[in-house]
Amino acid sequence: MAIRFSKNLMVRNLAIPAFITLFIFFLSIPGRADEDSTELTTQQAKDKVASFNQSFKVTGKTLPAIEEHEKRQEIRRLGKYDHELIVKRMSLLLREKIKTYRLEAAKALGRLKSSPKTATRGLSKVLSVKEEDGPFLAAVIRALGFHRHRKSLDIIGKCLDHPSDEVFMASIWAMGEIRNLTSTKVLLPVFELNIMDRAKGVNVRVDTGAAGNGDRAAAAAKGKSRQKKRRPNQQKILEEIRSALEKMTGERLEKPENLREWMDVNKKKIKAAKRR
Repeated sequence: MAIRFSKNLMVRNLAIPAFITLFIFFLSIPGRADEDSTELTTQQAKDKVASFNQSFKVTGKTLPAIEEHEKRQEIRRLGKYDHELIVKRMSLLLREKIKTYRLEAAKALGRLKSSPKTATRGLSKVLSVKEEDGPFLAAVIRALGFHRHRKSLDIIGKCLDHPSDEVFMASIWAMGEIRNLTSTKVLLPVFELNIMDRAKGVNVRVDTGAAGNGDRAAAAAKGKSRQKKRRPNQQKILEEIRSALEKMTGERLEKPENLREWMDVNKKKIKAAKRR
């Protein structure tokens, strides 16, 4: 027993220093410490932006793949630092012609907490249902949801009918994050048709253009008249809708009829939310 105890003790004494060494090595790997946004002083932020501007110069619409990748990494690195000056620079990058640069900037603005007014001002300017770049539009919508930008709700609601599934899911998520009760009327016809079509074993989308006015019948009719579009994971859609509604209402609403009942009981709350 004594020998066994000493062996275990020796193994333990060797294991602890080895674990500490491995932990320190893990932290020293480039990029690991910067996983979350890091706050800077104003001078540090000025230096970072100046250094970025010096190296980030785009002369045309197209670049060699390697150079484009390097510049995209520069945007990503700058976007890990949280300061108003960084937010301003990222907002300017939203207007870049190269898609990957715009995408990285939008993603960064969905993490940075400094100067939300500056961030949402820039994001609102590029928010459009006509945007054809799905990943970029989805990142813009998620960033606006992160900042809970209520003024963008109307356009986000219209983006539910965007051809990109990524934009569709981002719009539902953003509505849940913004948590304004007026969104319950927009999500109800989407909820109803996804439940109905799940029962039929069909994945479809619905044009929610009429849903903003609370006209479920018109929205459903319009949705049925359109060409049906396959959806990748309907269960995931329903869970996203339920999650968004739970954030808005504070209740887990499993079915559309549960939502309708809640809306009937809370008409005054929904009406008050419109005036905010």
